[in-house]
This record gives sequence, C-alpha cells and structure tokens, in this order.
Amino acid sequence: MTGVRLRNRLYGLFLLVCVASLGWPIYPLLGSRIEPFILGVPFSLFWMIGWAGLSFLALLIYDRTGPR
Repeated sequence: MTGVRLRNRLYGLFLLVCVASLGWPIYPLLGSRIEPFILGVPFSLFWMIGWAGLSFLALLIYDRTGPR
C-alpha cells in the first residue's frame, strides 16, 4: 500500500472511531455521565469538546502531511 493510501485509511479509521465515540456504541457506555466535573464542566460536555479538539488536530495533521 502506498503512503497516501495508508494515510487516507488511517484518517478514515480515526473518523469512524470519532463518530462512534460521539454516537451510539461508545458514548452511552463511557461519556454519558455528569460526574466528575473537569475544568468546571460536566464530563459529558468535556467528552464532546475533547473529541472535537482531537478531530481538529487529526484534520490538521492530515492536511500538513499530504502531498503538495
């Protein structure tokens, strides 16, 4: 597999994990709690903000490592 195809597949896999963590399979099990409070926000809100931040970082890395 070429480097570009591997890069695309890894990013696609990350997006699937991201969607799963914000949706049905993972969120009800791990993210749907109020306690503990992290930085003054409930854990469920921190979970969503954290995944949004990770998605941004992954997209930034994906863009910077691509062919020019």
